[in-house]
Amino acid sequence: MVLAPFNEVWSVHFEQATPDGARPIPICLVAKELKSGMIMRAWGGEFETAPPFSVDKSSLFVAYKPSDEIACMLALNWPSPLRVLDLSAEFRVATNGRRTIAGNSLFGALTQCGLDAIGSISNPAGEISISAFATKSRSDWSAILARCENVVLAQSRLFDGMLKTFDLPRALLRGRFMAAAAGIAIAGIPVDRLLLSEFGERWEEVQSVLEPDQGAITHTLDQSYALTSGRARSPFDFAVGPDGRHRFSTSYFHARTSRNQAQRCIFDAPVWVRGLIRPEPDTALAYVDWSQHELGIAGALSADQTLLEHYRAGDAYLRFAVQIGAAPPGATKSTHGAIREQFKAICLGSLYGLGTMALADKIKCTPITASKFLRGHREVYHEYWAWSDRVVESSMLLGSVASVFGWPFHLSSETNPRTLRNFPVQAAGAEMLRLASAMAIEAGIKVCALVNDAILIEAPIVEIDRAVETTRSVMSEASRIVLLDLELRTDVIVARFPERFTDPRGIAKWNRVAAKVAPHASLSLPTLSIGAQEHERLSLTPSI
Repeated sequence: MVLAPFNEVWSVHFEQATPDGARPIPICLVAKELKSGMIMRAWGGEFETAPPFSVDKSSLFVAYKPSDEIACMLALNWPSPLRVLDLSAEFRVATNGRRTIAGNSLFGALTQCGLDAIGSISNPAGEISISAFATKSRSDWSAILARCENVVLAQSRLFDGMLKTFDLPRALLRGRFMAAAAGIAIAGIPVDRLLLSEFGERWEEVQSVLEPDQGAITHTLDQSYALTSGRARSPFDFAVGPDGRHRFSTSYFHARTSRNQAQRCIFDAPVWVRGLIRPEPDTALAYVDWSQHELGIAGALSADQTLLEHYRAGDAYLRFAVQIGAAPPGATKSTHGAIREQFKAICLGSLYGLGTMALADKIKCTPITASKFLRGHREVYHEYWAWSDRVVESSMLLGSVASVFGWPFHLSSETNPRTLRNFPVQAAGAEMLRLASAMAIEAGIKVCALVNDAILIEAPIVEIDRAVETTRSVMSEASRIVLLDLELRTDVIVARFPERFTDPRGIAKWNRVAAKVAPHASLSLPTLSIGAQEHERLSLTPSI
């Protein structure tokens, strides 16, 4: 029985105001204990110093996208619940890859399950300004509280309707991450607000500096930064709260592989914009990411010993190039950088099922040469390809494919086999990141953001080295848990106040902009941690 381990099960919802870029401001709360039917209600001025319901291991906290509710609790300095069930994620488990009747909202989930969806749509209080609440009448307040209660009752109906479908251990693992996600939302990313404002006000001047690179800008920007009337839109369209922290909306478990999808995030802007990230006085930031992690994951899942050997050697891209005679033994990034970039695209593209013509276009070679490289990849990593072929065949036979921790993707007649090849690696990477971020926060690390394969953390300068080691340790442990004892390497970039955080790829462009607008803000190469391997990112990884 799902309910057996818990003395109490609470369906909880906050109405909240969420000013752009700021912490949530709880307006009211309704909570229903599902075993007894007891309902608790509280208005903002009545909130106590502790939650009116149990949050220990004997109680289950239930909500649709519970990171929003837990963020309200953290904003009130309440403890986070220890056992969380995310109805949104569990609905996605049941429907991922399938067409839904009315989408993935609470209303859509109830409709899909054939349950009463009346009252399930919460008109978020965040759409109303804080000042407007001060002028509302008691009847308006009562209506907001009633709306909050309707959501709680709708969640309760969905919980009852889905009760027999829950795989509780895995559901609690996903819920554990949602508690961590709330902490990340509260923390935010420290941003230089003054410089951001100056860049924004002088955008025309900034754009004039960038204009020679307009083609490159057009290629790399997110769709939200698409060209308008032949001119690039400002890349500074991300929210910063009054406390100088950048917070953004994230759809968790949104991609079919369960990867997160963020909106209006500074890490989705061109890489040079990241120079606006700056630690607060006496603090430091560290960006800890897994190195070449997709190749490590692919090697571990497929048990391809050659791929694992190449990953452990430190630079799998060049090892593959050497293996097929495209680079001499002893080649390094500094001696054969161009070849390495080619073979990085080949290795990663092969994991996604990149075809001959697409690869030829990507690495600027003839189709014959591209075909030769792809054939060489299949020959060198034949164990990986045999496993990948089995994944496709078994998935098509069974109608679904699942990750290490059971995140499923249900096939349809429109499913592309390339999706099936890519799914296990991307889904495992998502599970590693969720587990590592939860472990880091539970170890007392302040996590500011998750970025593809990386965790951005913050600590006092005197404690940043210890925080980095803790984060690297939990990321290593998370990789061992997901990948059957394979420990992935991590790289680190550290920025200590007054330094700015930056990406090495964006330094030259940042300095050109700074020379025009803010000469005092020029950047130098970031600090790399001792023993760090090459700094890798997933900027070329397709979102699926």
